[in-house]
Amino acid sequence: QLTKLPSGLIVVSAEHLPRPPLSDHAHLMVMYRAGTRYETNEQRGLACLIKGIVSTEWENVHSELSPASADSESYFGCFLSPDYFGVRISVPRHLSQPALNVLGHFAAFKDWKNLPEISSIAGPRAPPSMRSILSDYVRNVAFSLGSLSHSIRSSRHTARIKYTDALIRHFASTRMVASEAVLYGINVEHEKLCEFGEKHVPGSRVRDPPAPDSRYVGGEWRREVECDSAYVVIAGQGRGGGRCAGYRSAGGA
Repeated sequence: QLTKLPSGLIVVSAEHLPRPPLSDHAHLMVMYRAGTRYETNEQRGLACLIKGIVSTEWENVHSELSPASADSESYFGCFLSPDYFGVRISVPRHLSQPALNVLGHFAAFKDWKNLPEISSIAGPRAPPSMRSILSDYVRNVAFSLGSLSHSIRSSRHTARIKYTDALIRHFASTRMVASEAVLYGINVEHEKLCEFGEKHVPGSRVRDPPAPDSRYVGGEWRREVECDSAYVVIAGQGRGGGRCAGYRSAGGA
C-alpha cells in the first residue's frame, strides 16, 4: 500500500508471508532527501555528524524495546549517501509497535533542542570498504567545485566542533521533514505507519532548498592509502560514482 499524507510524507507498506525470515520480523525504515549533496560548502560534514548523533540516540534508547532488542534477531542501522540519509530498524514482529515508539525518539524526529557533546557521539562501527573510499575519491575529483564532492565519511568530531547548534538545527529543520521523506514498513499495519508519520515526522516550517549546483569538473587525482593493492578508476561525466569502470592490480604496482 502507498499513501501520501497531507504533510507530503510518502508511506509505503508491504507484507511478506509466509516466507521466513522476512515473515518473522518487522522492518521499519525512514529515508530523507538529506544526503551530503544538500550541504553547502560551509556545511560540509553536517550530514555525517547527524548520522553520528542518530547512532548515539540508538545506543541510548534501544533498551526501551525490551530485553529481546539486544539479541541477534534485532537490527539497527543508519545509512548515508550523497542523496539520502536513512534509519532502519528490524525486530521480531511482535515488537513492531515498541519499535515504532523508539523510532519516534531518534534525533531525526526531534526539534534538536538537546544535542550531544562531542565525546558522546558514536563513531563508525567498522572501517569503510575500499569501494566506499574510491567512490568518495571519484566524486571529489569529478565535482570538486560542488556539493557532490562532499564525503560521506567526514570526521564527525571535527564537524561537531565546527558547527553551532543553530546551524545543525537549521539543516535538520529544512531537510529532515515530511515533504522530503519516505516511511517504509514490512509486516507492519499500514494504518499504524500512517498514524506514526502524522505524529512524529515534522512538516517543513520553511521552503525546502534545492541541492546546490554541482557542475562536473573532472581531472586526475592520485592518493596514497594504507593498502597492499593499487586501484585505478576511470569515470566520465554522466556516470554515477557507484557505476564507474575501474581496474585493480594487486601488489601495489
